[in-house]
Amino acid sequence: MRRNVLHVFTPVLAACLLATIPAAPSLASIGEVASSPITGPVGAPPNSAQTVAVDTSDDSAPTPPPAQTQMTITPVTGPGGTRVTIMGTGLSPDANITVTFDNATTNAAPASTSPTGSFSTSFDVPASPGGPHVVTVSDGTNAESNIFTVMTTALLKPTSGYVGTKVDVGGTGFLAGRKVNILFDNIPVQTVISGPDGSLSISFEVPAEVAGTYSVKVTDGTNSKDLSFAVTTSASISPLTSSSSPGYVGQGVTVSGVGFLSGKTVTVSYDGNQVATGPVGSDSQFSLKFMIPPSKGGPHTITVSDGLNSLPVAFFMDTTPPPPPALTSPDATVVVPAGATFNWTAVNDLSGVTYTLQIADNPQFSHVVFEKSGIDKTEYQLTKDQQLKPSEKNKPYYWQVKAVDGASNESRWSDARSFTVASPFPRWALYTLIGLSAAIVILLVLWVLRRSANQPTSTEPGKQGQAQQT
Repeated sequence: MRRNVLHVFTPVLAACLLATIPAAPSLASIGEVASSPITGPVGAPPNSAQTVAVDTSDDSAPTPPPAQTQMTITPVTGPGGTRVTIMGTGLSPDANITVTFDNATTNAAPASTSPTGSFSTSFDVPASPGGPHVVTVSDGTNAESNIFTVMTTALLKPTSGYVGTKVDVGGTGFLAGRKVNILFDNIPVQTVISGPDGSLSISFEVPAEVAGTYSVKVTDGTNSKDLSFAVTTSASISPLTSSSSPGYVGQGVTVSGVGFLSGKTVTVSYDGNQVATGPVGSDSQFSLKFMIPPSKGGPHTITVSDGLNSLPVAFFMDTTPPPPPALTSPDATVVVPAGATFNWTAVNDLSGVTYTLQIADNPQFSHVVFEKSGIDKTEYQLTKDQQLKPSEKNKPYYWQVKAVDGASNESRWSDARSFTVASPFPRWALYTLIGLSAAIVILLVLWVLRRSANQPTSTEPGKQGQAQQT
């Protein structure tokens, strides 16, 4: 405690001095010690100066306020809806507290301070314009504030879809009552006025764009949020095919698609060759049918295009070869004419089959004298231009056949057979003809000789006339 020392000269002088000094409540209020005159001790000489200490503190002065409140919030920034935790000390003990956000009541659960004045509670940040906002905790007597910064947020639902898909846009943290623009690939597609709390809700339709990912910006001119939307298209075929479940030539296939440009014409191509066309409906969908053309076994590509969007769809063609045919005629015991007819059994395959006939002059087929492919029947007759030369039994011809399906899968060659081609005339007829020819020649020679023998000897004409006159 501070003490002031006064020198007392005489009671009269002290009284005069005190009369001229004003009261000092400010000193008393802060616990200062004031000086006051007193008389000296008994027996002291009049007007003698003595030094005394006087405590003038006032026990009735107001109680000092508690220490300054300390409060933290976690986190200090975030979008509307963020859960914020508040912790602090220094409020009144065992007091109920309230939490406000910009002086508005929050959803903080009822809470009170501890016997030491500490507290802990939490609340959800309400939808609010972006920027700083005041969070206040009060016990009714003492209050403390801190700053929470609301971030701008925006969401798309869905985030991918086809051309024409309706997309919902929601956002918070924008400037209150401001015009907010929605831009798709930097092109305005919608406008909305944000609410008093900085929130917004609007929808737009995805414009015509090639499949891909595009930027979507939501902006009020001050606050912006960049999002993205994936424009998609899809196409499929029925039935589906794979290496374990392949398709076949001539199979009926339905190709369908979603997300194509409404009103446009879709072109369907198989390995680059157009096989079907048709319109896209108002719902951006289409469905077309076509028959699988002849093509080799293995993977193939069906392409669907509306002129802007183009999608490939896989088709797998059967790679299993058909079985070989069985030969029926001719066989080794038959002699056939030069324009012979060959026959074999039919082979069944989903892709359809044609046959290849091969004739050689040796069993190894190292020298093929005739080959014909693409035969669509189970028989073939040699034409006049294809007739074979006559052969001997010890030098026959050999023939074999294989099947080829519409997917160009080839069977193995059938078991070969031999056959003999007859001469144009039978051998006996040839011998007879030779004999007849020889007889005719002999007869002709004899006739000539006989005629020559019977003809008279010629004489001179003049002598012959004289003889007749005599």
